[in-house]
Amino acid sequence: MEIELKTTQSYDTDGVVVTGQWSGAYGGVVSAPADDDGDVEFESPEILVDADVTFTVLNISEPGLVYVPSKNRATSVTIPSPL
Repeated sequence: MEIELKTTQSYDTDGVVVTGQWSGAYGGVVSAPADDDGDVEFESPEILVDADVTFTVLNISEPGLVYVPSKNRATSVTIPSPL
C-alpha cells in the first residue's frame, strides 16, 4: 500500500508521519514517515484467508499541520482478497 501526500502549498513532506489502520483480513495500527517525494509505504503480512483488507488513514502529523480527512481524495481503500 503506497500513500502519496500532496499539499495545497509547496510543503516539504519529508518526515511527515502517516498513521493508518488495517482492518478485515488483517488488523493493526501502523505509522511510517514520508520520504522526500511525499510517499509512504505500508505492508501487511501475507493474507491466507479469503477476505478483503481495508487500509484507513487515521492521522497525518507534523508540527504546524492540521490533518483534515474531508480534503482527501479518499481516506480508505479496500483491497479485494487475492484468493
